[in-house]
Amino acid sequence: MDPVTGGLSDPFPAGTMHGDMVSVLPPDATLLGIGTVYRNQAFRVSATSWGVQFHPEIDLDAYVSWVDAEPDAPAENRQRLLDGRAEFAACENQVRAGNEQLMRNFVQVVKAVSPVLQLDGC
Repeated sequence: MDPVTGGLSDPFPAGTMHGDMVSVLPPDATLLGIGTVYRNQAFRVSATSWGVQFHPEIDLDAYVSWVDAEPDAPAENRQRLLDGRAEFAACENQVRAGNEQLMRNFVQVVKAVSPVLQLDGC
């Protein structure tokens, strides 16, 4: 079981909105999560390096602002954005819970392999 994605719900609800996509993984990558529109949603490259194409950092407000920032998108893309916004809104609590678990898992991995650094503002 992967230490970052292990224990997450399956399927894992996630905010996805892409202008670009990771279509081919590096040769040594392990695929950890797939999507229905864009396949390579989560992967690991080494014991301490992960990549995600979905957006674990966003909430519904951010998603809505991204959709609203694309008013002139071609009709097909615009409809996909609006559908995505509605889907995100319908499962917002599950998305939030999943993202929080993903981040907790990641923090545990970082703590296990890295010393805590003292950061000073400047």
